[in-house]
Amino acid sequence: MRRYVTLIWSCLTPVLVGVFLYYLMFEHSSQRVIGDSLRSSPASVSHNNVKADGNNSTANTSSIRVRPDPIELFSLGADSTLVDLVELKRCLLRMAPSWSTFKIYKLTHALELWGRHVDFPKDLFIQYYSNTTPGTDDLVNTLLDEEYHQRLSPGETPLLFRIDNGIAVRTSVSQVGTEGGIFHTDAYLSILSECGVTPSTPVRLGNGDVDVLETIIRTSATDLADDQEFEWTLNALVRYFPPWTSEWRDRRGRNVSLDDLANKLLDRKQGVGTCYGLHVPYSLAVAYRVDKAHGILKESTRERIHQYFISALAAMEASRTPRGSCHRSLQNGLLCIRPFRVR
Repeated sequence: MRRYVTLIWSCLTPVLVGVFLYYLMFEHSSQRVIGDSLRSSPASVSHNNVKADGNNSTANTSSIRVRPDPIELFSLGADSTLVDLVELKRCLLRMAPSWSTFKIYKLTHALELWGRHVDFPKDLFIQYYSNTTPGTDDLVNTLLDEEYHQRLSPGETPLLFRIDNGIAVRTSVSQVGTEGGIFHTDAYLSILSECGVTPSTPVRLGNGDVDVLETIIRTSATDLADDQEFEWTLNALVRYFPPWTSEWRDRRGRNVSLDDLANKLLDRKQGVGTCYGLHVPYSLAVAYRVDKAHGILKESTRERIHQYFISALAAMEASRTPRGSCHRSLQNGLLCIRPFRVR
């Protein structure tokens, strides 16, 4: 059992902190120089017009423009010494999305691990609970189309529903079933942006209405709460927004920018947040890489992110043990998961 858990951690560690580690490799390695690979599409953007009426004002979300395609980020490199590749393969073959009970968080985590366009043939992947396992394109469709959602999870509360200023995503526990919820604000958009789902992709709501993903993006950008988890919001919007949409107004008439979202994360103590705060450096690394190619951030924010990672790297190096691993909890709060080498 312990060996199996070790294998799971060996597989998931690069998924959780991959971009963070790639950032560190890119900025601090003197042995290799690796260039960014970014794909983006230009788009013309106009700032949104807002009806200011105190705290009850409503943003005109239709004036926000987004990229035709989300920015795709590629790994800056690979270090095969982190995980034994033979053992990694054995582990992955046991991680097909085959579940005894369906939970929406299992679906979202499967997409974060595998991405799109992956099938799981039963002659290759171990499928514990069913003879057929949905491919990741089916999982993406489950998030986009309520008909797909109901096939996989019959009778559940719809994931998408209309609100006054657009379309919202259910983050709460289902009221009629056991599938749970996505829970984290904008994790829905974050995952779809990483999967390369375009804003023009149709979405089907629980009442049968058909709209496009862009409506959800615009709703998210204007329906911000001061205490929400901005890790997923930042990751999604830096991929979907061109530089000209680096600032906009929310539904309460307040000016908001990508810099504001990044600085809210930078203001946190390292290690604070969901999953020991690991989503924070992940999202900041994404914003930093997009900014290097497209100039979406102010110089002051860019420098804060740079210093954040210098501090994080110093903390990791200071806590390293003679065996090469890091203490579970570093002095400044940043979690460092040991890069297991399975034998």
